[in-house]
Amino acid sequence: MICSFYNKQEAVEVIPLCLEQNEVTDDYTLKVVGLDSKGNYTNAGQLTLTEKEANELIESHVIDDMKQLIGRKVMIVSNALCKEADIQHLNTALTPDEWQTLQPFIEKHNNPLAVIEEGEDLDI
Repeated sequence: MICSFYNKQEAVEVIPLCLEQNEVTDDYTLKVVGLDSKGNYTNAGQLTLTEKEANELIESHVIDDMKQLIGRKVMIVSNALCKEADIQHLNTALTPDEWQTLQPFIEKHNNPLAVIEEGEDLDI
C-alpha cells in the first residue's frame, strides 16, 4: 500500500471518498480525507492498493468488495510505527493482538485518535 497525505503522520484515521481501479494494473486508488492534528477530516490524500493487497482484505473477510471501503473509517498505520512497536507483519490487515500492541504507539503519535471513545471500532 502506498499512502500519500498533505500532512504526513505516523498513524491516521481516514475516510475514503471515492475508488478508482486501474484497468491495466488492477491497482486501486482511494481518494481520502484524514484526521489532521486538530481532529478534523481535512488531511487530503490518497491510498494505492495493489490487486494482491485488495485480495488480502477480501480473503481475510475485512470486506467483501473494495467498494465497501468508501465512507468507512479506515486506520492507516505506517511501517515505521509498526517497527517502533516491534510488530513484524506481512499482511495488509493487522491481527487483533497487533492492534492491541499498537494502541499506545498510535496514541503517542496521533493525539486525535486518543480521544476516540472506548468501544468504538476502527475498521481496517
